[in-house]
Amino acid sequence: MRVLYLDCFAGIAGDMLLAALLDVGADLSLVRKGLSSLPIDGYTIETGKDESCGIAAT
Repeated sequence: MRVLYLDCFAGIAGDMLLAALLDVGADLSLVRKGLSSLPIDGYTIETGKDESCGIAAT
């Protein structure tokens, strides 16, 4: 079993959390499937990789 501990003492941005989870292996298709089950629409999910000054990000 793997455990992820988030110490969000000052809050956390949802988009940044999702990107971090995707970076460590979360399945984007499962995220899309889960979101499609919610009664909301009008959103898109786009992902990409970038690197700046040696720091990589999704």
